[in-house]
Amino acid sequence: SRGEWNYAILPAPRPAPEPEPEPARPGRVPQDVLNHPALTGIPARDMTALAAALEAPFEARLQLRYRTRHGRRTRAARGSAPHGNRRLDVTDHLLALRLRDHLDLPVKAAGALLGIDPGTVSHATALAGEILAAARITLPDAPPPGKPPRTPDELLAYAAAAGIPLTLPDN
Repeated sequence: SRGEWNYAILPAPRPAPEPEPEPARPGRVPQDVLNHPALTGIPARDMTALAAALEAPFEARLQLRYRTRHGRRTRAARGSAPHGNRRLDVTDHLLALRLRDHLDLPVKAAGALLGIDPGTVSHATALAGEILAAARITLPDAPPPGKPPRTPDELLAYAAAAGIPLTLPDN
């Protein structure tokens, strides 16, 4: 009988394998720590007010950026993406811009603080600059006192001197 030949089919389905654990996301410094005048060059309340004022234009720009010529979404919701990209809000974009402009931090250093890769820092600063330009908002040019920090140790010393409880994430 042919039933004897069908030895590859199990009598009951196997249980689904356990899902692989998600890779750990890189750490980040909380927004309230990064939103400090010594790091951004502008008062924290002004940064918060600016982010609130730019929320609608920011979301509108994101909607335009993630559409194809045919009007369909090109990417899944970023927070649930399988590669674990973190969705940056308007405050994160402004912080990235100010960390780069005010402290002249390299993209790698700014990325470590925000828990994102250097390429994302470049995109975030470009988008923040576009939104500010479209809103005709110019941020103050406030150079940091003394020499800008160039190494992680210099950044920690700079933050400590300003009274900022900064710890660098283990990325």
